[in-house]
Amino acid sequence: MYQILNNNHQRRNESVPIVFFLNLVLLVAAGSLIGVGTGILSDESKGIDRFTSTSLGAFALTMGIITILLILLGAYTDEPTFSCLRVIIFILLIILGSLALAAVSNNDGDVHHVVKKVFEEYVNDQNDNDKRMVVDTIQQNFKCCGVEGPHYWISSGFEKYPFSCYESIFDKNTLYENGCVSVFQKTIIPKIIAVAVISITWGFVEVLVMTWRYLNGREQPAESTRLLSERFH
Repeated sequence: MYQILNNNHQRRNESVPIVFFLNLVLLVAAGSLIGVGTGILSDESKGIDRFTSTSLGAFALTMGIITILLILLGAYTDEPTFSCLRVIIFILLIILGSLALAAVSNNDGDVHHVVKKVFEEYVNDQNDNDKRMVVDTIQQNFKCCGVEGPHYWISSGFEKYPFSCYESIFDKNTLYENGCVSVFQKTIIPKIIAVAVISITWGFVEVLVMTWRYLNGREQPAESTRLLSERFH
C-alpha cells in the first residue's frame, strides 16, 4: 500500500512541470484573447456596427476572463474536479474559432454592406445631425473618406466633401484617399484572424492535454492493481 501511495505521489510530482507549463500557455492565450477582444470592441464602438451575428470581441473577451478565473481556481491542474468545465471551454473555443473563420471568409460582402448602410442612412436623410455625426465619427476615427473613397460623396450628390474627410479642415491637401470599407477591413480583420488562430490552437492544446490526462489516468489504476496483486501473491 505504501508503494502504491508513493508511486501516485511520484506521478503527481512528475506532472507538476507539465501543469505549470500548461497554465503558463493558457494564461498567455487568455491574455491575448482579452487584448484582441478589447481591440475589436473598440473598433466596433467607433461608429460601424459589427458585421457578424455575434460580437466576436465580447465573446473573446469573456473567454479570456473566464479562463483566467479558472486558472486562479486551479481548474487546469491534474485534478479531475473541473473536467466538465474544461470540456465546455473546449467546445466554446471551437465555436469561437469557427465564427472567426466564417467572419474572415465572408468579410468582403459583409463589411461593405455594414459600412454602406451607415453612409446611405445619412445620404438619404442629410438633415439628421445624429446620422451625420456617426459618419463624421467613422471617417475621423478610421481616417477614411466615403464608402470606397472620396468619389462616393460626389456620386451621391454632394458638392463638397464632409470636413471629416480631411486630416485638417484648414488644409485641403490632407484629404483621406482611402475608403472606409478597406480601412475598416485592414483594421479589424487581422484581429479576427488572431482570434481564430488563438482559439483553434488553444483547442488543439486542450485535446492534447485531455488525451494525456486520460492515458495517465488509465495507467494509475493498472499500476495499483499490479502492485496489489504482487503483494497478495
